[in-house]
Amino acid sequence: MMLATLRQRCAGYVWESHAASRLLLGLFCLAAGLRSSSMTHALVLLGIILLLLLGLGTPVATVGRALKVLAFLVLPILILHMWLTPGRLLISLGRFGGISAEGLEHGGWLSLHLVLMYFSAMLFSRLVSLQEWMSLTSVCGGRRLQPYLMLLMPLARQVRWRTQTLARQWRQRGTWRELPLTLSAVTAQCMSVSRHQADALWMRWPAPAGVAHPIFAAGPSMRAWTATLLILLIAAVMLAAAMVGR
Repeated sequence: MMLATLRQRCAGYVWESHAASRLLLGLFCLAAGLRSSSMTHALVLLGIILLLLLGLGTPVATVGRALKVLAFLVLPILILHMWLTPGRLLISLGRFGGISAEGLEHGGWLSLHLVLMYFSAMLFSRLVSLQEWMSLTSVCGGRRLQPYLMLLMPLARQVRWRTQTLARQWRQRGTWRELPLTLSAVTAQCMSVSRHQADALWMRWPAPAGVAHPIFAAGPSMRAWTATLLILLIAAVMLAAAMVGR
């Protein structure tokens, strides 16, 4: 209970900061992840990014689900590199080759880098709210992006629900022969939901474009200023990490 309360207070504190500082933090986290070139550097960055995600109020279950999804991408990368990369053998598999130390190192690095970039993108998407993105695109003249931004949330909910329903039905049947048909049904359902949501958005347009862009908003409180300075400090640390990542 105390941990949940602390996370709520941290999330409220972060959201009081200026949107521009949060946007810079997200960009610098992405840059640090892209420029990372060592496993130690990547592990430290991943730890910081996970702490920031949890501090923003991201549920632990959401992070766990993301790790399960990444496992389907990470395991093939790791296995193929360990098996197919030549080098000093750690485990011999006879005529099938073996697991090499170089393959374990390269596969582990690529897997870690993929996880790092995934969570960096997740953090970037959660640091700025939808209303702030809408205001930003309106001020910068990118009004053509606004329909896509407004479609993100309803599409994500609908697609997740349809996908989970079809996956549950396929697991109940338990036949691999029907997997291609299930995947085709998922694609068809997603396309149908997209058309329906686009038509609904067209019928109710123009929707509210959000509050005034935070850059031109009134001066924040002292608490908001301290939160902004803290976020900028963390962003500066991430920028320094990006610069020394090579």
